[in-house]
Amino acid sequence: MYDDSGQVKTTYSSFLTQIHNRGEGITPPPRLDASIPASIDILYEKDDCVLVLDDLCPLESKNAMAKQEETLIQVTRIVGDGTSPARKRGNKTPSKPPPKRGVLFTAEYPIGVGSTAARLLSIQLKQSIDDRRFKKCIDKPLAISTFHHFFITWMVENFENIMDLLKKWWDEYTQMNLGVHKRLRETHFYLNTTNKIFLLYCLEKGFTTEESAKREQVNFQNHLNDLVMLQEKRVQQGKFEESKSVDYLKLIQSMVKQGNFYLAKNSKKYDSDYHDGLIHNDLLCLRSDVLLNEIRKVIPTTTLSEIKNALNAKNALKLDGEGKNYKIGNNRFYGIYVNKLK
Repeated sequence: MYDDSGQVKTTYSSFLTQIHNRGEGITPPPRLDASIPASIDILYEKDDCVLVLDDLCPLESKNAMAKQEETLIQVTRIVGDGTSPARKRGNKTPSKPPPKRGVLFTAEYPIGVGSTAARLLSIQLKQSIDDRRFKKCIDKPLAISTFHHFFITWMVENFENIMDLLKKWWDEYTQMNLGVHKRLRETHFYLNTTNKIFLLYCLEKGFTTEESAKREQVNFQNHLNDLVMLQEKRVQQGKFEESKSVDYLKLIQSMVKQGNFYLAKNSKKYDSDYHDGLIHNDLLCLRSDVLLNEIRKVIPTTTLSEIKNALNAKNALKLDGEGKNYKIGNNRFYGIYVNKLK
């Protein structure tokens, strides 16, 4: 789950994952900048809840960002595959079964590195949490945890029927071609069927009507489809990192084709409050902050100097007489020759 800083995402995430046991309030999540061994130990502390790790954020230090990324990647692989880095004790290397819990990361940007991206589903909070309504939920822990208790009880009582449904739905899934990575297809299945089971419970208990349940399921599935397809793009884009030398020009070309940038047609129509850049004198002119943020969605540890050097090496970047970024009026841009993007 990611959004800008200060959007209550950490508290919200902790609340969502601690609904079932609210007697002692909300426990603050551990930080993502913990060492990998410490994070592994945290994974095995409990096996009955989702662990929230806070907070993947852009940093000035490239080494610090790389450390965050490595911790996230290792934790994701342990949960997804049950594989963890070996830690020797004396002459013995202990082995552990996969942890029986999920992990929710809070972040200020989505990770997008090759196959690791396929193990994750990035969900962006596009608007701030309603503090007033959220506080009402926090102040009523008994009501919410009681509902959760009855829902879990119902699933246990109907375990065999639910398993039959899951087998039927999985057979249907195997016949479908979502056109995404296998791991993302599995994620889609887990989340989509979980929502369907929840709606079956609400329908049986009279909390909703059949018409409303169908509408809610369609809306949920459409939204889930969008999230999965967006992550699939990150999986594909992450392949740019498989080589030691990233082709930034090719990456930017891909982003332009996918419509990642909102561009003005010329300098007269350019508005810095609305546009990411403009087309000017056969140049794609992009604001440096926008370009860096977009590329960091794919390569989180990149820097502006790396992008600039890579584009210069391909003679794709237009600079002014002093070697500075291209200037239009009072604004400076990364001016990339349009013919180099074709």
